[in-house]
Amino acid sequence: MRFRGVIVGTVALAATAGPLAGQTTAHGWEPIVSESQERSYEAFRYAPMVRIGETLIASGVIGVGGGDNRPGAQFRRAFERMIAILEDYGLTLADVAEMTTYHVNLGEHGQEFMAIRSEFLPEPPYPAWTAIGVERLWMEQALIEIQFTAALRPQP
Repeated sequence: MRFRGVIVGTVALAATAGPLAGQTTAHGWEPIVSESQERSYEAFRYAPMVRIGETLIASGVIGVGGGDNRPGAQFRRAFERMIAILEDYGLTLADVAEMTTYHVNLGEHGQEFMAIRSEFLPEPPYPAWTAIGVERLWMEQALIEIQFTAALRPQP
């Protein structure tokens, strides 16, 4: 498993054993940071995931990497990364309540993205979704970034 975790109810939540373990803000939300993300958390000042009650909010995932950076490959890889993050919490794409996608060349790649999105989200319930066209993303070769919010499953 990628994360060292703490158990809250029956859901394993990713938290470091270091200075972030059990860290909760005065407003009741907590950053969720894997061991592999600790450096990025400190250097870039962002949490890969935040928990607010029974809601998980993920920072954006991109599809760059793995050799093939054509649009379709990036779109699939971004969804695969979403799935990997969700699986770490015992969740699936069906638990995603909302997602925002940021697209470089949205007009050019929009239909291809929609086709691939339909492969990953083939049936209801569909999450709320906003697509935003941007000039570029943080990584210059990135064509897609997906930010999402997932609901933890109710405890029995």
